[in-house]
Amino acid sequence: MPYNVPSNISTTNVSAGPGTLKLGPSGSTPTVDVGAIGDDGISLELTAEKLDLMQGNPATLEHSLVKTQGVKLTLNSVEWNHKLLQYALGAGTTAESASLHTFTFGGGPTVTTVAIEMTHLMAAGQTITARMWKARGAGPVGIAFGQDFHKFAHTYDAIRSATNWGGASLPVGDQLFQMVRQLT
Repeated sequence: MPYNVPSNISTTNVSAGPGTLKLGPSGSTPTVDVGAIGDDGISLELTAEKLDLMQGNPATLEHSLVKTQGVKLTLNSVEWNHKLLQYALGAGTTAESASLHTFTFGGGPTVTTVAIEMTHLMAAGQTITARMWKARGAGPVGIAFGQDFHKFAHTYDAIRSATNWGGASLPVGDQLFQMVRQLT
């Protein structure tokens, strides 16, 4: 449902609210709903560190190359989800039955990778969908058992993937992340 914005403000580019997040095993479309997101929402950080070539006297910038690139997604979830700890830490094992959800952690060197899809509803009803083809939990995950709602702050770092979730090849330059704005 679109947000109520005063009629004198154009809602075409107005954005408010955190959105929804789904996680799942890397290599497939994510289906595990993370649950309610905390008041501070979801933050998406795109970085590109440059290697600059300086020439002349005085030295001036002549050319730049990208030295490192990164995509980081950070959020606070307020619902218990037995798979969330495994995904957020990039390790651990979950098991479930009708009466128990069990999470065990520690001692293994391998990192569990995930696929992430974040969908944000804009004020005019448009959506922005961000996809990380393959990511790992950046840890740590702190769980404070206090008087307020328990929040699970966690972060994910994108990992290069040669294919999207459907198995189609991704060209160089498209292998970390995709963002799509669906216009109404």
